Amino acid sequence: MEPKERAEKTDKRRVLLVEDHPIVRQGLRQIIELEDDLEVCGEEATTHDAIRAIEALHPDLVLLDLALRGSSGTDVLKYIQEHWISVRTVVISSNPPEIWAEEVIRHGALGYISKDEAVDHVIHAIRSALSGNIYTPDQKPADSGHWFG
Repeated sequence: MEPKERAEKTDKRRVLLVEDHPIVRQGLRQIIELEDDLEVCGEEATTHDAIRAIEALHPDLVLLDLALRGSSGTDVLKYIQEHWISVRTVVISSNPPEIWAEEVIRHGALGYISKDEAVDHVIHAIRSALSGNIYTPDQKPADSGHWFG
């Protein structure tokens, strides 16, 4: 069964994790898979592998770290904007949100979440982006709608 066909047979939204630290990927997978409406369709650690996975798996959303070994997550973000505009992106990073949130949103991401945030913020950022809304670190999980100040 092709990945696209598999995606059509489930109500779950498919998330691709792009993070070069295995323990962080595992934690994100566990957080996401506790949700009834979300599933992790793949995990990648490099820009090259992430691009191949996007093409093969057709995720609904990429949860993307900016700092990947030997490359930058911004290359993945650019690729998505050029070739897979329907794929939503949320950046997750340890970089300061004051500097990076606006920048990644300007380049097509629908969210930025700091690795210092609470678990419920990760899920809220994913759902917000899947709905086409922008999520920023200042937004609390109870907030709704578009926001970026």
